[in-house]
Amino acid sequence: MRSIRQLVFVGQGLWLQMAVALACRQLKPFGMHCSAIEMPGLQPESGSVACGPELQSVCQMLGLNMIEILRQASATFSLGRDYKDAANSEARPPSSGWFVPYGSFGLSQNGAEFEQGLFGYLATQPDQQLEPYCLAAHAARHGKFALAPQSRPDLKALLDFGLHLDSHAFAAVLRQYNQQQGVAFVQSETLNMQQTAEGVIQHVVLDDGQTLPLDFFIDCRPAADQADSAACRIQLSAEQPGSELNRPYTSVERTPWGWLVNHPLQGRCIWYTEFSPSLHRQEQITEWLEKRLAKPAWKTRHRRQQAPQHLWQANCLKLGLAAEALDSPLLDDLGALQYLLIRWLDLLPNQTLCPATASLFNQHWQLYYQESLDYLKYHQAPLETESGRLFARLGRLPMQETDAIRNVQRIALLYGLGLRPQLPSRLLACNSPTEIADAMEKIRYHLNNLVVGMPEHQQTLSRCLAAPFVDR
Repeated sequence: MRSIRQLVFVGQGLWLQMAVALACRQLKPFGMHCSAIEMPGLQPESGSVACGPELQSVCQMLGLNMIEILRQASATFSLGRDYKDAANSEARPPSSGWFVPYGSFGLSQNGAEFEQGLFGYLATQPDQQLEPYCLAAHAARHGKFALAPQSRPDLKALLDFGLHLDSHAFAAVLRQYNQQQGVAFVQSETLNMQQTAEGVIQHVVLDDGQTLPLDFFIDCRPAADQADSAACRIQLSAEQPGSELNRPYTSVERTPWGWLVNHPLQGRCIWYTEFSPSLHRQEQITEWLEKRLAKPAWKTRHRRQQAPQHLWQANCLKLGLAAEALDSPLLDDLGALQYLLIRWLDLLPNQTLCPATASLFNQHWQLYYQESLDYLKYHQAPLETESGRLFARLGRLPMQETDAIRNVQRIALLYGLGLRPQLPSRLLACNSPTEIADAMEKIRYHLNNLVVGMPEHQQTLSRCLAAPFVDR
């Protein structure tokens, strides 16, 4: 085992800055020194990110003011994702979409019984959807948003939120933060690593000949060779009208080749879509997009979807390969990187390197990766997953080993895709249908009253941008 005193990070943009910020903040009190190598020649990152509620916890860990990030990164609030089926708009009206929230259903965060009762009740109400029984979904559909007061943890669970951010501006905020923490930044177009026979990296050599000794190396770069990448991402940006600011959510539309995802920022929108070059022609896709989106500026980038099973080998952690493999527009951005960095920090309480610790970390990564892939597969063939089949049968989902995807997100997505539990739940077998219906209507009435009293998203956003931050 070896003690860790010198950490070296390598990468570019937001992935690098987020990894450095999380590690430096936690390890600096233990006398560890962090250096970061920026490589400008790497593939440019996306113009925006949609982060889930985990970003709130990250800001608390780092001591960052979330309202200041809102200001500096042209951010908007997000209560979840609004799905619509653009490919079958003639067969299904636009109102037939569904909402995947971050917040819980009903009036309580512990909603297992409520969800089972709701499924049973909706089975007798074919014209109703889940949204009226979810505060976040109901508010989002009406363009409403409010920050829950600190004195109302129940509302915080129901109105949990993420942010849409300009990724370049957010990276700049984190870089300034990292410099204030004493991180040394250097730039290099190339990098040579000197390793022992066991694969332990002893030091790295920059393109100017400078040598950086290290005890641990955190690699935030994507795969070097993108020639066989399985996915091609198209990014489109355009100025947005003021009405777009009353959309406190990420928009997701089905297309002939997959999905089109929209991030509303302050002053502009950015769209993303992915396709497989082996199955679809880029010319046809860009033609479809330009007709629909009035020829916005667009660019393409590739990503490798396969990730190694062992991210932690010897004294090297390849975070960039994990972030790239799960850098799908259908997943929350930075989720994998944040989870893995925090998990790595949890496994280093004594600042040592141990093969057993690396093995445990890699097992956590494989579970996280598989749960994320299952969620992505829901979008294509939900019944080809074990959890999708279980939901279609019983209206339940197996317990997750990680927090890759929130349970409420999985339930809302599967239900929105048309899966309906075949068997009634036994949880509420002692309650009559009339009792369940009365309870559901009372909850719906209460949630509707909460939404009526909420300000519009644009009003809340304007107040946050104009006023000093008040710790709630």
